[in-house]
Amino acid sequence: MGGRMVQRTATAFAAGIAAAAGTWYLIGDRSSPGADPSDGRILVPPPVPPAVEHVAGIAAVLLLVAFLVLAIRRRRPVAGTSATVLLVVAGVLLGAIGRVVSAATIGANIGGGIAVLFGLPLVGILVLTAVVVLVRAAVRGIGENGNPVR
Repeated sequence: MGGRMVQRTATAFAAGIAAAAGTWYLIGDRSSPGADPSDGRILVPPPVPPAVEHVAGIAAVLLLVAFLVLAIRRRRPVAGTSATVLLVVAGVLLGAIGRVVSAATIGANIGGGIAVLFGLPLVGILVLTAVVVLVRAAVRGIGENGNPVR
């Protein structure tokens, strides 16, 4: 159980975080032009300078691509790969939900409410499933080639 499992777990969670940040960046602000900031906004986005947002967004997308290449290059399926996929999907959903609930536009509170009502529980289920996959692999002692360690 040692360092390999910790590395897989850290990689999986970092890929999920990079997916959320990359999705947030790639979707961009969905506010209506000239909209009042109080129009239907559920969440006020963090005040980040545009240059910092671009650098962080591009870095998140590049990190996500690197994590996915690492996950795909593994020849045999391992627990870390399936957990990475689950956490990347959860991160993409979380980034999209974040952009929906932070958009300043008329009616955005309805879309944001639906996103929060259905999307956040789905994100929670995906994260919990990934944690269960990683814990089961650690308890069973799944080796780096996907076979149980004896």
